[in-house]
Amino acid sequence: MLRRLNELPQSSFTEALVLLLERLGISSLRTTLCGRACRRARCTSRASRAAAPRSPVAVVLKRGGEIGRERVIELRGSLHHYNQAQAVWMLSTGTILSGAREEAAQPGPAPVTLIDGSGLGRMLDEHSVLVQHATVTLPWLDVDLFDVLRGG
Repeated sequence: MLRRLNELPQSSFTEALVLLLERLGISSLRTTLCGRACRRARCTSRASRAAAPRSPVAVVLKRGGEIGRERVIELRGSLHHYNQAQAVWMLSTGTILSGAREEAAQPGPAPVTLIDGSGLGRMLDEHSVLVQHATVTLPWLDVDLFDVLRGG
């Protein structure tokens, strides 16, 4: 799944993850020019989520690679580029290093949610984005009932 997602053109990659965000109940998405902090990532800010306060959240979409502690610090420091966002969500098809997770868990001015490739794959599956689900019924004889009916 992640390999195929990474092979998509940038606009299609973004569209797929925007669809996921919409299925998560996030609305009012808009692309934000975020300069150096987002050189290799697609940046989006959101204004609201259903049944949640209307506070901007920076949503950073990144393909592959590793996300380290420095990236989390950089994101927190660049929230003014994201419509004065109050929090950060980073969705990546890559790996999130332990230092980034530790930094994101630190109390700070803005909470940071990090979702790595496997977490992103689970979310896409759970919300049926780029994944289809089917139920297959398979009939078989109820041998036990046949035996009871035969008197055995």
